[in-house]
Amino acid sequence: MTTLNKNKICLTLDIGGTHIRFGLFNQKGKLIAVEKRVVGALKSPNEIVHLIKNWVNEKNLILTSVIAGVPGIVNGSRGIVYASPHYPEWKNVPIGKLMRQALGVHVLIDNDANMIALGEMNFGAGSKFKSFIMLTLGTGIGGGLIFNRALFTGETGFAGEIGHIVVNPLGHFCACGSRGCLETYVSHSALKRYILNQSLQKKHQDFKAALEADWGRVSLKLAKKGHKHCSFIYREMAMYLAIGIANIANTTGVFNFVIGGGLSSALPLMKPHLMDELKRRIYNYSYQQIRIVKAMLGDKAGLLGCFSKTL
Repeated sequence: MTTLNKNKICLTLDIGGTHIRFGLFNQKGKLIAVEKRVVGALKSPNEIVHLIKNWVNEKNLILTSVIAGVPGIVNGSRGIVYASPHYPEWKNVPIGKLMRQALGVHVLIDNDANMIALGEMNFGAGSKFKSFIMLTLGTGIGGGLIFNRALFTGETGFAGEIGHIVVNPLGHFCACGSRGCLETYVSHSALKRYILNQSLQKKHQDFKAALEADWGRVSLKLAKKGHKHCSFIYREMAMYLAIGIANIANTTGVFNFVIGGGLSSALPLMKPHLMDELKRRIYNYSYQQIRIVKAMLGDKAGLLGCFSKTL
């Protein structure tokens, strides 16, 4: 890393609930290093800022700017996080100001899913679309709205909370305070709930035991092999995802969707069921326009999207 110290560096951050990913861009706009650190029990704003500052000091970097993607309700223009699902202590936190004071450089922040959408627009699967909707299927669901090659954030910067579209008004309770939100049915958290369902535990102890070590990977592998209960789980998630996509398409008139996040690995398995359900829920003309593709950039999407803010 010593060669990095000879040049001024733009630092991009993808701040998640489990890890913080660091991306370093040189003056030519090339991504020259990617690293991640475990967040662990560090949840307060000051602890996260301290972790970032220590990392920068370890690398002895000369920074020109910092751009960060942060989960939750974020006002990028003011640098404030109003609430975050991964960081319950973050209420009306001026995280942009705190980072600027700690690092001594200009800091921009925005919602993490918005940054992923920008990354896919400029460098990935969204590059071929004039407009598209980004969905990140992870612990919850993040969303980014790209209209006419520009990120749309709404009047207050909060647009794109796709995970909280209600798909079942009497459904499971959500951390946001509502119930039946899309992310309570299509996410890693939802997948774990399906798998650990009490009725399945009682009837299929061997099934539960096989999944406990790596329930996401194992359940997908079993579903691909035709395992009855795993196949049902992914069909049900496909149904609810179709309801969400149909609502978005009918509301926005945008028919291109880029699916990212860890659960996107199940998209090939889910897609036939997803398309069948969509056909029942939108006009046939709209159905003919629907394009659903898997994101291309993986863990680098947010870092590349952050750098897009400097272009």
